[in-house]
Amino acid sequence: MTEASTIPLVIDLDGTLTATDTLVESIIQLGKQHPLDLFKLPFWLLKGRASFKAAIAFKISLPVKNLPYRTELIGYLRSEKQQGRQLILATAAHKSIAHAVATHLDLFDDVLSSDESRNLKGTTKLAAIQQTVGQNFVYAGDSQADLPIWQAAQAAILVNTSSRVGNAVRQSIPIEREFPAVPPPIKVK
Repeated sequence: MTEASTIPLVIDLDGTLTATDTLVESIIQLGKQHPLDLFKLPFWLLKGRASFKAAIAFKISLPVKNLPYRTELIGYLRSEKQQGRQLILATAAHKSIAHAVATHLDLFDDVLSSDESRNLKGTTKLAAIQQTVGQNFVYAGDSQADLPIWQAAQAAILVNTSSRVGNAVRQSIPIEREFPAVPPPIKVK
């Protein structure tokens, strides 16, 4: 077992494990399953982001098996898991979606997610990670919202990051692995 594989690996969901945002996918499902509830979205949002996500999650069933997962990253995670590494899904997605994804993939030792009262993003996510695994962890993420978490991590896994975000992370912490964006196919006329 390598030294890196003894440090828990914490993985973000939206934009990292999947190439989409599950909140957007959930709103699309709400429109398909309960179209009149789309008019309630502004009122749900007035109660805060965590409550907003919960209200949508309670109304829909998101088909997580159809999400666009990043297969190369999942292959890496499976390899790390086989070597005994602890994998934790940490996401701002609602807990019902996070647990459905974790069950579908059958990879994670623990799931940290948003609930009705807490939106697990940025420093709130960092606090939950540190409460769960302590100070030593590697973080896989994709966006500027992940910067405070990367700053506290021992190493980073960059997934489809912008050049600006990637450069900011590279300047301050070691990179364990990078999964760049896959360019779209070139159309030939």
